[in-house]
Amino acid sequence: ESPTSPYQEIYLQSGDVRDVAPPDTPYVWVAGEVKTPGMIPYEDYLTVYRAVLKAGGVSDFGNLKNVELVRSENGQKKKFSLNLNKIQHGEEQDIPLQPQDMIYVRRRIL
Repeated sequence: ESPTSPYQEIYLQSGDVRDVAPPDTPYVWVAGEVKTPGMIPYEDYLTVYRAVLKAGGVSDFGNLKNVELVRSENGQKKKFSLNLNKIQHGEEQDIPLQPQDMIYVRRRIL
């Protein structure tokens, strides 16, 4: 596992709460530097930008210019790099999400 991987082992401690979707519920994951990382129920017309907003927005340490979308297609993982700053200003197209997509907001380098 590389240090830049959006997938990491998380160890729960007493008092932690873990979201688990019912098996038939479609969802997307929002992780990294957002205020409320976790599962977002999938709905029609959900986009990367909207999902990040549903996760409370980017944290103080989040990098709007360095967001990754990970999607499984035909058993292969595909990665898309996005600039939410450009999406926010209409300079880039927002990407519609599919169930089980994962969005990862990277940390800003200070």
